[in-house]
Order: sequence, then structure tokens, then C-alpha cells
Amino acid sequence: MDLMNPVLLVLRYLISIVGIIGNITLVVSILSHSHMKTFEIFLLGLSFSNLEGIFLVSIFDITTRLALQSLEEWSFKILRFMASLGETATIFFTVLISVFRYQKLRHAEARGNLPTSWDNTSTAWALSGMSLFLSFCFCLPGYFIESDERVDNHTRSRNFLTDPFQCPRINCPAINLIYKTLFLLFSNLIPLLIITATSGLILKVLLHRRKTVSDVYDSSHHHHQNLYFSKSTKTVLAAMCIFQLDWIMYLVLHLAFDSSKMDNWSEIEFFIVTTYTTISPYVYGIGTNIFSCRQIVKVLSCLSFSACGLYRQHSMCAKWNQ
Repeated sequence: MDLMNPVLLVLRYLISIVGIIGNITLVVSILSHSHMKTFEIFLLGLSFSNLEGIFLVSIFDITTRLALQSLEEWSFKILRFMASLGETATIFFTVLISVFRYQKLRHAEARGNLPTSWDNTSTAWALSGMSLFLSFCFCLPGYFIESDERVDNHTRSRNFLTDPFQCPRINCPAINLIYKTLFLLFSNLIPLLIITATSGLILKVLLHRRKTVSDVYDSSHHHHQNLYFSKSTKTVLAAMCIFQLDWIMYLVLHLAFDSSKMDNWSEIEFFIVTTYTTISPYVYGIGTNIFSCRQIVKVLSCLSFSACGLYRQHSMCAKWNQ
């Protein structure tokens, strides 16, 4: 991104701020509950993954562009690894959310109030830990694989988060090509197929329920529960649609275009990935009544007061040093 382009700079800041507010609000709202359910544990992991990606890919990227030449090689690699870890963890937590929601929806009438196999906090924490471990395993090789020098020298001046497999299609090192193929397959394509399949199954169940909407419920309380469950399921389905659109574009970007020949590669990738990480907390939080617009305003106020306090403290320290 050109530092002289204020429009893109402001747009990236705004998207990052909106995403940070939404994810922090979701985290605070979930942690305020005395007892977290499986769905909330998965959302908590998703929010933390989103925040990591937003901070490293956008905020830190923007604020350190003027100091790129002073950063060491290991700093580039660590930041690149952490950003990739947050992005991959976001994908895996989305897979957990989609599979869990279909599991809850499948045979819900026959099962009644009986829990599913994932309706256990220990199982939810174990699955969350497994998602983080898989993300770590998939992203760790990227720390050791060197970017192609012909691309690295050109792109480092504009983006320190160079992809570990970013290299020209012609004469691309074999190790870079193998890692890129495996990474896109297991960390992007397969999760995308799983989410697409579960979304289709969820939609099928919802359409089937719509045909039987004239059925009489046993009680008004049961009717209220079904309305809430249907709303939350539609919310998850909407988030899955956003995810599918984003990651289809992400795969097309990496498979159909040559990163070494695109000057705006970093910006295109940023807007594709950050769309889901920014919108998803609002879709999940408001759609499932985990938080409200009033809570968003409270978080925004707290962040504003914190920023003002840090600014005043910095000003006082600067005056004292003088």
C-alpha cells in the first residue's frame, strides 16, 4: 500500500477499528456469563483469533511501515507466523461452529432437550485446543521456509507479512510450491468444503421445517424456544455464507493470480480476509442475542477512555523527560 494514498490508509484503519470493537464486545459479553456453553466457547476462540489477525495484519502493519528497514529478519518471520496462525485458527473455529450447529439441528425434534455429543464444556475446550494445535502445525513450516528473494526484495518495502510461498510461478522453489499446495488444501479448501456441506444440510433442515410450520407446538414456551433456535441457526447460516464468499475469493486470488506480478496483492488479501473477521462478531453477537448495540457503545466508550488515558500518560512522560 502506498503511504501517500490516504484513502486506503483511512479505510484500513476504519475496518480494523470496527473489527476490534466487535470482537472485543463479543469476548466481554461471553466472559460475563457465569457458565459458558459449547457454542460460546467456540465463539470465544473465534474472537481471539480474529483479534490476533486484525492486530497483526492491519494495525501493526500500518503503524510499522515507516520502520520496516529497522526490523530484523526474525521479526518479519514471527509477525508473519502469528498473522497466519490467527487467520488459520479463525477458519478452524468456523468449522467447529458450523458442524456443531448442524449437530444441534439434526434430529432436534426427536432428541428433544437431550444434549449432543459436543454439549460438554470439556469436549468444547478440547476441540478448541485441537484447532489451535492444528493451526500451529500448519503455520509453523512457514516460519522456516524462506520467501523467494526476487519477490521478497520487492515486497518487503511495502508489506512485511510476505507469504512464505510467495514466489513467481516460473522457477518457484519446490519447497515453497509444496507448502503452498498443502497449506491451501488442508487449511483453506477442505474447511471450505466442510462448511459448504454443513451449510447446505442446515439449509435443507430449515426448509423442511418451513414446510411444517403449521404444526401446533406443545406450549408457548416450546414455541419461543423454537423461534430463538431458528433465529440463531439462520444467523450461523448467514455467517457461513460470508465465510464461503470470502474464502472462495481468497483461493481464487492465490490459485489464479501471480502474487509477484500484483503490486496491490497485500491490499486485496487484506480486504478479503478482514471482511469475515470484522463482520462475523456482529453477525454472531447480535443475531444470537449475545450482545446488543448498547454493549457495543459501552465497549467503544471504554476503548476511547483508555486511548485518552494512554495519550495523556504519554504526554506527561514526554514533558517530564524534557
